[in-house]
Amino acid sequence: MRIESCVSSSAIQFDPIDQRVALDADDQARVQAEMEQRYPVLARHGFPVSKIILWQKKSGESLFITLLEHPTKATEACFTATFVAARFASIETLRRKYLRPELQI
Repeated sequence: MRIESCVSSSAIQFDPIDQRVALDADDQARVQAEMEQRYPVLARHGFPVSKIILWQKKSGESLFITLLEHPTKATEACFTATFVAARFASIETLRRKYLRPELQI
C-alpha cells in the first residue's frame, strides 16, 4: 500500500510486514492535541486532520501519519506529516491497544 503526500510528489510505501491502523476518534483527538502542544506552529496555523495512522515499521520504529482527504482523488487520502511516535506520552498504551503483540518489536 502507498499513500501520496498532499504537498509534494513523495509517498509513503508500506512494507507488507509493517503494522498500520487508524486511531479511533478519542485517541486521535488526544494525539492531535499533543502534536499541537509539542509543535505550537501547527496550532497557530491550523492543522486539519482527517485521520491519524499509527505505523509500526518492521524495524521497530513507530510513526504517526496525519492524513487528509485527497484534494483530487475523492476516494483516497494523502498524508500531511509524519511524527516519531516515541516522543508522545501515550505511545506504549496505543501500541498495546492497536498492534498485534506477536508482531511488536
